[in-house]
Amino acid sequence: SSLAQLISACANLPHFSVVHTSLLSLHEQGANPVQELAFMLAWLSDWSDRLTDAGLAIEDIFNSLSFTLPCGPYYFVEIAKFRAARLLLSQFAKAWSIERSPGSWSLGAQTPQRNKSVIDAESNILRNTTEAMSAINGGAERLSIRVHDALSTEQSSYSERLARTNSTLLREASQ
Repeated sequence: SSLAQLISACANLPHFSVVHTSLLSLHEQGANPVQELAFMLAWLSDWSDRLTDAGLAIEDIFNSLSFTLPCGPYYFVEIAKFRAARLLLSQFAKAWSIERSPGSWSLGAQTPQRNKSVIDAESNILRNTTEAMSAINGGAERLSIRVHDALSTEQSSYSERLARTNSTLLREASQ
């Protein structure tokens, strides 16, 4: 398959993820954290089977993966979700006789829209901040914060700047 060829061609690029999966659409459609992780493992299982059948080494497949998880409104649950994702991915690799530490997986985070207010956009600043904090504390390596007035018809450059500044402040505070 063309995906298998692409993964093989990029095998020597250690920080390049060929296969990236975002679980945000599941969250936006109502999935809970357990369902998000279950789908992540189901997709990983499917890809692993298909790509090993295409002749790829499982190590190359695992090295080409990255995931983006939504960071929802339940602070401690979301921290646990990110940590559990790393452990589950490592257990999955172990089932394929590959030893990978939980910290070796590429995980990102994105704030969702599902729980945001159209009427009181400023309250979304707090929602975004706590969601982003839970992702950082859970171990996310990448973070994308949506603007707080994303649901409004009148988005401002201020909201874009605030979203960028928010992630920078959280990064500095976590070090």
